[in-house]
Amino acid sequence: MTDAFRRQISQEYRQKSDESIEAAHSCFSGGHFQSTCNRAWYSAMQIITAAGYFALHDSPPKDKINWNHDRMPDLFRDLVKKAKSYDQWRHLPQSIELLLQLREQADYGVRIEPVTQEVAFRAVTIAGQVREALLPLVENGNG
Repeated sequence: MTDAFRRQISQEYRQKSDESIEAAHSCFSGGHFQSTCNRAWYSAMQIITAAGYFALHDSPPKDKINWNHDRMPDLFRDLVKKAKSYDQWRHLPQSIELLLQLREQADYGVRIEPVTQEVAFRAVTIAGQVREALLPLVENGNG
């Protein structure tokens, strides 16, 4: 895979992440808290994928377009280590795992109580932090 193609894929995933975080904020404002968790997860996953393609020069497993959802916390760790910002973001891999759980519960869980505003706010906050940590890798080409 050429660097130009990696950069193109990276930018496409970055755009997807931008759209997903906007959708998460819109869902939150509209009181759609389950959808907020879904879109927040995808925003985080998409920016991790964008940075993975470009900064790590890595590729998903054969015949896959991106990495497995469960791989995201480890991929994030690798990315912040490469960017030498691990100390600043060391708490986020656990938060990314939580965000995935929130998304899975919102999408697939049978709940007596709906996802609360506080839970949705936490999901958007985590996604925003993941984006803050990785956008410099994607924007500045620090790969």
